[in-house]
Amino acid sequence: LMDSVEYSGFQDGLDRAINDGFVEKSREGTFNFVHDKVREAAYNLIPDSDKEQFHYNLGKTLSTVCSGGGQDDEDTSLLIASQLNHGKESFKKDNLCMTAAMLNMKAGKKALDGCHYKTAYSYLDTAQSLLSDDNWESHYDLNLRLHFLLA
Repeated sequence: LMDSVEYSGFQDGLDRAINDGFVEKSREGTFNFVHDKVREAAYNLIPDSDKEQFHYNLGKTLSTVCSGGGQDDEDTSLLIASQLNHGKESFKKDNLCMTAAMLNMKAGKKALDGCHYKTAYSYLDTAQSLLSDDNWESHYDLNLRLHFLLA
């Protein structure tokens, strides 16, 4: 990821945020804002008109990174689906509805496994809304599993 032109300055920005005391690195290698108010302030720097695209890009990047590193499991599917769902209109434009539907179904199954029924319904309902009426013919198994999970 750091080798790509698009994210070439990411490491410098992250290092600066750590040095300035806004972000800390945990022992597990994850990065966290030092306080929710810092995270909230950073998020508010993004113009409202750009937030949908921001979430969509973040979801796509996470999907690429996680699937490329063999980390594409149900835990990451919740995070990725959540980000992509915030930018739903963008993936409809990119013809990624089927991929997003499968990811939402996976996230819904994970939420069901944890007894988070309201969250599961939200993911599963989003997955169903992304499928067109003719998908019963072309993706019968997916539709059947999705309707079974929603029942």
